[in-house]
Amino acid sequence: MVDDIKQVLSQFDNVDQYAGYQIVADLWENSLEEDVELIAANGFYEAGRTRKPNIVEKGSGAKKRTVQDGWLGAIVPNNLIADVLYQDNKAKISELDQKAANIESELGELVEAAETEDTPEYDFLFDVLKKNDDDEPQDSFESKKVKAALKESKKGSNESDYLKRVNDLMSAKSKTNRKIKNAKADLQEAIYKRIKQLTDEEINQLMHEKWFGGFEEKMVKLVTQPLLADLQTLEMLNDRYADTLDDIDTKISQAESELDSLMQDLVVK
Repeated sequence: MVDDIKQVLSQFDNVDQYAGYQIVADLWENSLEEDVELIAANGFYEAGRTRKPNIVEKGSGAKKRTVQDGWLGAIVPNNLIADVLYQDNKAKISELDQKAANIESELGELVEAAETEDTPEYDFLFDVLKKNDDDEPQDSFESKKVKAALKESKKGSNESDYLKRVNDLMSAKSKTNRKIKNAKADLQEAIYKRIKQLTDEEINQLMHEKWFGGFEEKMVKLVTQPLLADLQTLEMLNDRYADTLDDIDTKISQAESELDSLMQDLVVK
């Protein structure tokens, strides 16, 4: 690979061949070296369908412990399986994430308004904001206070409408967050099972993407970046020396003429 890359890049005068070598070296160090050991021991497709425990540390201090948290593909990354084979699931999660962000933004606007005096939100929502030990308002509403105040408010009143809006948003936030959590858990569980069921064609596709997904782009940049740098230099020089000597002489003559006119207008007493 290194010999081939050097041969290809030697056609371009402005390209550092060793930069291309570094890209190949990084590919080898980050992926290929470890992967080929597993492939040599188990075979390409068998290694592709092999998974290993995902061991993580939880807790701290005396309660710190090592536990298994799902599975990892031995050579095929879980996130790559998700990106390539579960695009619909990821799109659903992204949609839910956006919905949660919109709800959070709307709640944030209500909190900000509730902290501002002389606003309807302050009149009806300030008391249901969370408070610290010094009774200072925090940047969120307290669910129990909201529900209690809503229950005591007069139905159809402005107070009831504001409280209901907050309560509905907080309820929607909780439901959306639960859906996000469940959707992510379902996706992870599907990936754990899918690792062992990957077809030969899927392993071909996934491993090619893992190893060479950004390879071509990096190589193209080796050619385009020096050209772009030269173009920027030319643009800078063009801007700096945009005025010709004739233009400069003309401007000097105009300035001298204006100066002469000003001198003649001066009255020396």
